[in-house]
Amino acid sequence: MMQKSYRLTDYSPQKLDVILEEVAAMEAYRKSSQILLVMMEQNWSQDMIGEKTAKIREVLPKVEIVGVTHLDAITNPSTIPNNTVLSFLFFDTVSFSISRISLSDQSEDMVGAKLYKDIHSISNVKCLFTLFACVHRDIAGILQTAKPDCPVFGATAVIDNFFVDGVGKGFVFDQNKIYEETLLTVIFHGRHLHVKASYNFGWTQVGKTLAITKLKDPYTVAEIDNRPAADLYGKYLGIPWRINTLSVLNICEFPIVVESGDLRLARIPYAWTQEGDLKFAITMHEGEQLRLSYGLPQQIFTEINKDTEELRTFAPQAILMVICLNRMLFLRDQEKLETQAYKNIIPDAVYLHGNSEIYYDGQAGGEMHSALVTVGFREGSNVSTTASTIYQDMNPVNAFIPLELRLMSFLRAVTHDLEETTDELIDLKNNLEDEVERKTREKEGLELHVVQTLAEAIDAKDSYTNGHSGRVAFYSREIARRAGYSVKEQNEIYMMGLLHDVGKIGVPDAVINKPGKLTNEEFDMIKNHPVMGARILKAIREMPKLITGARWHHERYDGKGYPDGLKGTDIPEEARIIGVADAYDAMTSNRSYRGSMTQEKVREQIESGKGTQFDPKFADIMLEMIDEDPFYQMRES
Repeated sequence: MMQKSYRLTDYSPQKLDVILEEVAAMEAYRKSSQILLVMMEQNWSQDMIGEKTAKIREVLPKVEIVGVTHLDAITNPSTIPNNTVLSFLFFDTVSFSISRISLSDQSEDMVGAKLYKDIHSISNVKCLFTLFACVHRDIAGILQTAKPDCPVFGATAVIDNFFVDGVGKGFVFDQNKIYEETLLTVIFHGRHLHVKASYNFGWTQVGKTLAITKLKDPYTVAEIDNRPAADLYGKYLGIPWRINTLSVLNICEFPIVVESGDLRLARIPYAWTQEGDLKFAITMHEGEQLRLSYGLPQQIFTEINKDTEELRTFAPQAILMVICLNRMLFLRDQEKLETQAYKNIIPDAVYLHGNSEIYYDGQAGGEMHSALVTVGFREGSNVSTTASTIYQDMNPVNAFIPLELRLMSFLRAVTHDLEETTDELIDLKNNLEDEVERKTREKEGLELHVVQTLAEAIDAKDSYTNGHSGRVAFYSREIARRAGYSVKEQNEIYMMGLLHDVGKIGVPDAVINKPGKLTNEEFDMIKNHPVMGARILKAIREMPKLITGARWHHERYDGKGYPDGLKGTDIPEEARIIGVADAYDAMTSNRSYRGSMTQEKVREQIESGKGTQFDPKFADIMLEMIDEDPFYQMRES
């Protein structure tokens, strides 16, 4: 088996002729028992699609085609280029069959029953590649009826008015015809065919569980928790939906997540109405529970690195991917990194962008957004190779709302949830001690989850100091312990340490990661981060002490620090502790402008800073910790 792919930009018949002649001359074309062409088309002209498939059928009669309209770039439909992606899969043995089922005037159960018959009439089925013409149908319901006992992956066809109003026409096609309202499925099978499918998500659920309480139709959510559905974004992200057109740029970091079995499936609305309805391209269900989620590139790339190592072990000969445009929009300038990770294994691997992705693991799943589904194929013996690491004040109308402002709104909303939990504690306290304890643990867990989520967002800003917030929190807690603080006070200062640099969310990445000397203007941006941090944390009214570490950790004992020039014991004790811990980690970490210092040099700097930069009491505790660490291992905590 082998894969050969082409990206045909700015189509012309002459360019297609060159590709087809090259394929016709390949030894793989002459010797293969079966050849599948997966065709992704970014032109909604049926005449143009028909012209291309007719030419392919004429020059390459052995090839069987499955195709779909997709988007190859995030752009305005009026400027979409005439792009076509062609990926040929050459099989040594007969390894696939194609099922085509019309959706016209048929229920999901009827379509699922026909697919069941097609699947179960074939032996050794390994996986299904499903292309679904973009009509309002419940794909999960079809698959539940079809009962495939293998992975299913694919996409719904992108509609021609995708960026306008979420309605229009999308097509699937084969070598014979172009279809609307059709389910086109490639059934991969054969004793010698091996398949590895994986589902990558990468977003973490945050906040409380909500429920859909009213639908206008299966694709329009009217109410969530008995409030207008769009209030979800007004409350948690501060997006004023009554005067703001929905922009995916404002919500791409925060997909709505529902659970299907062990899978988390994301939902991204494409519009909202003046009444506060949310409109989706995916079937929604009344009573369905959902939560907002938050994504970090590092988390996504951690999953991708693990998946690509496992896939390399599988030793595929071809790779097909289905990836969400929302995911690529979220990653922005890093979006090519994850697809390139798979191309490092198979250079001709290709990806498809649908109106939504499809993944079903044999028991659960369906349509979703924000995911990356990858499937590797191999013919022959079921052997593996050794894995190796692959890498590593604004106008509110139609405006992009900066991440730090959305985080502030998110924190205010979560704080309100905490306050509601506190009110419940008061009501339950007298007679329901067990319930009080449970609610207290729930409240503390929610507090810590909010703090940890923010800390990850902070560290994501600085590629040189990833983990800085966690280390400063660890050192601060240890200093507090040795200074005689209670366990509760130690935990409080730990959370202060986690968020001491939260204000850096508002500092441009280029300034934070600049390798050279900062200009005066750039240094002023850095010096403003304690004020910005205090402003953000002011939203967490349930944890007012968090502000202490964020605002005053750069004050000096001699009064020459910033932002307020506090001196000596006027600086809160917690900030004096975090100041020593922060300085220690800064000196022992690699920075954009210098490498880490030796332990001897670090000790010398802290010793000389006693009484000027640092509170002598806490500096002495830090020196004691250094002296107990002869092998310089504490910085790896």
